Amino acid sequence: GSAGEALMKSMDHIIFCGDLNYRIDLPREITERTLREIEYIQASNCNETWKKQQAAELRLSLLRHDQLLLTMSEGEAFPGLSE
Repeated sequence: GSAGEALMKSMDHIIFCGDLNYRIDLPREITERTLREIEYIQASNCNETWKKQQAAELRLSLLRHDQLLLTMSEGEAFPGLSE
């Protein structure tokens, strides 16, 4: 491996500083509506298994548009690291 890789593996904690202002790449209204839907489902009196499944699907719909996750999956940010 590279010297940089050896250095990274020798660390217990890594702190990044800079402009790390990643967002959900959707219109604000859609993101906020999805978050409200998750809250509504979680507060409902429905079956717990159904609530967890529905909330997870909505969270996944947001994560599909997460700029950081997309950039990482393309190998453009934090190669070899995971959040």
